[in-house]
Amino acid sequence: MSEMKIVVLVAAVLVMGTVAIPAEGSHPTRQCIDAEPDFHYGVVNDGKTDRLRVSLGVSDDENHPPKEGCITEDGTGSGQETEIDFEITGESDPDDSDTPESPDRTCTIPRDDDTCRITPPSSAGGFQVTRAWVDADNSNATVEADLNEGQDESEDPGEVEPDFTDVVYWGWTHRDEGPTGRSFDVRVTIRFDDNEFHGRVFSDKDRCFRYRIVTLRQLRDGEAVVVARVKANERGRWFIGGGSGPRGRFYVRVRQHEWTTRSDTHAVCENDRSPTIRVP
Repeated sequence: MSEMKIVVLVAAVLVMGTVAIPAEGSHPTRQCIDAEPDFHYGVVNDGKTDRLRVSLGVSDDENHPPKEGCITEDGTGSGQETEIDFEITGESDPDDSDTPESPDRTCTIPRDDDTCRITPPSSAGGFQVTRAWVDADNSNATVEADLNEGQDESEDPGEVEPDFTDVVYWGWTHRDEGPTGRSFDVRVTIRFDDNEFHGRVFSDKDRCFRYRIVTLRQLRDGEAVVVARVKANERGRWFIGGGSGPRGRFYVRVRQHEWTTRSDTHAVCENDRSPTIRVP
């Protein structure tokens, strides 16, 4: 073999070896959260409890594509709790100041779950901005929040993306006339046994668990992908076949449902999201 051919072969091997090595910068570096709803207009006297939910291990679920560098593992089963802090500014600010070192609200994501909720302060009118972030060291003296991030981090990212922070924008109003109505809490569960997803919708109001639409989603690279939808039975039980052996992380959701009663009262069945389970 000539000297020129040997040089060409060696160069080709070196190039192939370089291509096969993954870039170190592509590895996820930050745990991401999603606070939702991103935009919300609450009615203070409609009988409904407006809740803000934070989910761990997703990148602004269903609103923006996954951010490069996000750790999308939800940490379920890790044996650790995660504290989420909230600072509220604008209408009905609990302390009338922007002081993230003394958060206005806090919730804790249990070790076997990936979500927690708060009830923001309501108002008869006006707007409020709520900043949520992971309190990584469980100490308010250290503020891990990105204080410059806007509601849409793709347009107003603040310091560095991805980060531990998400921002939501809520408006408030009130109903001038008519009955205030009622709201009913809802809880949905999920299990996987014998190659079948199943669970139950619970509520004190029968209309809030009977025949509710349940949506099964799978977390893929931080994005929640719809796998199937099914209607619960009259007892709130639902079933979805597993097909050819599913693998990954799954959860289910039921959406909010509103109706007007015979007495012209506004009624609301709250939405809910189950814990995330890992299959198999």
